[in-house]
Amino acid sequence: MTKMTRQIKLYYYLIHTEYHCPEELMQVFGYPNIRMIQRDLKDLRDSGLITDVRYDKKEKNYIINEEYTDILSGIPTRRLEHLTRLRRLGIIVREFEPTDENELSRYEDDLFGYKEDMEDYKADPEGYIDYYGEKPTAPEPMDFFRAKDEYYKRFPDSNERTRQRDFKALCEAGYIIGYRRDLREFIITNGLMPEEY
Repeated sequence: MTKMTRQIKLYYYLIHTEYHCPEELMQVFGYPNIRMIQRDLKDLRDSGLITDVRYDKKEKNYIINEEYTDILSGIPTRRLEHLTRLRRLGIIVREFEPTDENELSRYEDDLFGYKEDMEDYKADPEGYIDYYGEKPTAPEPMDFFRAKDEYYKRFPDSNERTRQRDFKALCEAGYIIGYRRDLREFIITNGLMPEEY
């Protein structure tokens, strides 16, 4: 698991769970020690994805302030590039809407039925209308989250190559944004949460 993948998974986990003690994070993400957790939390804070993080000794829990803040300034270029990319990916996993699998399945079934009906209609238009009373009607289009458009709205300074690299990095973390040629839409599948949760 790359550093970026681990940090994105950690970020998603932190903002979607209430209890995340160091021992649990070590077990879930395979951290070898607490120091590595602290470094990842520092990167999340320095990227501006979280305002603050503190450890509650009594509760044995990291307390996260999930508000965005400014990215850390006055740092070396390489670190700034990492934090900037981490921020972009974090915003995507937090704000982009995964595709509703049930709605997609129904839409695919409707499309399949419509295509079959159109074949029957083309083979015998009069017979089809005599039997069904009207021509086949296409299903209402599904309201897909426009991942590419939303990416450029949020990150107008990014180019196509950067977007493709970002989407690939998210796929490696389990947050899959894939283009479906048959639907001409991006489908988002969220697999960031560990299976036991």
